[in-house]
Amino acid sequence: MGMNARRCTAIGAFTLAGALALGGVAASADPIDGSPIDVDGPVDVENPDGPEIYRFADDTRISTAVEAAERTNLPWSDTVIVANSEVFADALAASTLADVIDAPVLLNTPGDTVNNDVADYMQERNGDGIGDAPAIANVIVLGGTDVFTADFIEDVESFGVAAER
Repeated sequence: MGMNARRCTAIGAFTLAGALALGGVAASADPIDGSPIDVDGPVDVENPDGPEIYRFADDTRISTAVEAAERTNLPWSDTVIVANSEVFADALAASTLADVIDAPVLLNTPGDTVNNDVADYMQERNGDGIGDAPAIANVIVLGGTDVFTADFIEDVESFGVAAER
């Protein structure tokens, strides 16, 4: 299902300054607002009758979430939320909390280790930093031990952060 002109008009009805479209052509092959999109090129799509739309896309949903966290110019807090990459409900449920505490929602494959893209993001935030974002001090892990094991929590804490479920 793509972002056709009708959807763009519906988004514009909310008088938003901008909107995000997450996912590549596999998620939405249709162009946004009828304009052609080069997913590998610039992600900004100007919409003269509505909000500017920014499209973030990468090879996987995990790396797309990391790209969105890196490229959004928000005053991120020192907290990151990690959700199951295979079940969207956890990440969707986390979105309200993420908004309240100004935390990005990252996706990780269930199991006992932090995905490489997520690890790179955490190392970058805790190294030279990303924009004005502070170093990560807290990671909220969504899901029980059947999703993210105790070893996963230890792996997260190996980055020098506190992890909690």
